[in-house]
Amino acid sequence: MRVSASSSTLVQVQRIIGVIGAPPDWADAAEVGFAPRADALAFLRALPGAKAAAAKGRGVPGVPWERVVPHASRAAVALLGSMLERSPARRASCRTALAHAWFAGAPALPCAKLSRTELLTHARAAKVPGRKDPS
Repeated sequence: MRVSASSSTLVQVQRIIGVIGAPPDWADAAEVGFAPRADALAFLRALPGAKAAAAKGRGVPGVPWERVVPHASRAAVALLGSMLERSPARRASCRTALAHAWFAGAPALPCAKLSRTELLTHARAAKVPGRKDPS
C-alpha cells in the first residue's frame, strides 16, 4: 500500500486518512490535535464515508497496520500504530516509543552522545529553512 504514489497534496491527505481512519467529527480538536480551518474542515468532512460515519456517531476505521506493513514483526506493528495514532492524547510520546520492546535488541548508535551546546552548534550550522535559531 503506497501512500506517496501521487504528487497531489489532496490525494496524499485522502490516502493517509484512508490508512489511519477518521474521527466522528473533524472539528473535535481534542481528537485530531488541532482545530482545522473552515476550508480544511469542509474538505475533511467531504471525504468518502465521512458523512455516513458522522451521522452514525462513529469514525471511519483505518486499515489494520498488519495490512499496511505485512512483513513487519508484531512488535514493529505495535510500535508503528502507537506512533501514528491520530489522537495526540493516545499517541506514543518520544520517550514511550523509544522504550518500546521493538528497540530492546537494537545495537547502540555508532556515535558519541552530544552535549546541548554541540547539538545547538550543529542546528545553527544546518540553517534549516523556516526554523528559528534554537538558542
